[in-house]
Amino acid sequence: MEPPTHVDRFDFEQSIMQCWGVVDVLKSFSTQNAAPADYIALSRVYQKHFENLFSIFEKLLEEGKLV
Repeated sequence: MEPPTHVDRFDFEQSIMQCWGVVDVLKSFSTQNAAPADYIALSRVYQKHFENLFSIFEKLLEEGKLV
């Protein structure tokens, strides 16, 4: 996944918060007796969220915006 061309610490924070969303979704799935396929789909969605988070992290390091 290509990192955005311009990122800052706010983009990084936003991406971290999106990844934390997995906690709430898992709680919701467990109370709704979700099927195994639902968990597989969820893992694919959050894989993309974490890939985006890491891309932003790498871009910020590359640009010297994180120390």
